[in-house]
Amino acid sequence: MSSSERLRRITDKAALPASKAHVYDELVRTRGAISQGYSVLLNNPDAAGRIAQLGTYVRFESSLPAEVRELAALTAACELGGTYEQDIHEKAARALGISAEFIAAVSAGAELPAAPRDQLAAVRCARELIRHHSLPDELFAAAQQRLGDAGIIDLAATIGYYAMLSCVHNALNIRPA
Repeated sequence: MSSSERLRRITDKAALPASKAHVYDELVRTRGAISQGYSVLLNNPDAAGRIAQLGTYVRFESSLPAEVRELAALTAACELGGTYEQDIHEKAARALGISAEFIAAVSAGAELPAAPRDQLAAVRCARELIRHHSLPDELFAAAQQRLGDAGIIDLAATIGYYAMLSCVHNALNIRPA
């Protein structure tokens, strides 16, 4: 446990009760390793497993284009001060070729520069949901038109998932390495 984290990191499957080892195995199977964020969540393997199950869908199986998913995640994290998730999703957005100027504006909560409509919609939807707890009809309709019915649900679920992770990480004082 780092000096700032509130709970210990569990990075060894043997630290879990045998009946919960499957959660560790599933995290490694779906993510390749136990991340810093999940290592702390493993203090409650039942919650970690359920959180990871939704995360597997959001990250690897949803209908959203990768850029939309990463910007929705990044915006949710930034809006809630989730520095651990912000760090992860800034890097992922850069790797997808999203401009540094756009990422900086999202991270700062600033006015957005010109960008593809899908990217603008992801950030605007996340900001509206987190700041005002709803989506104006015109923003919903524009996002629905671009992403479809399943896509708008996936977008809202992605925003909610990363907002939840940011809240949990903030409560546990999990920060970027």
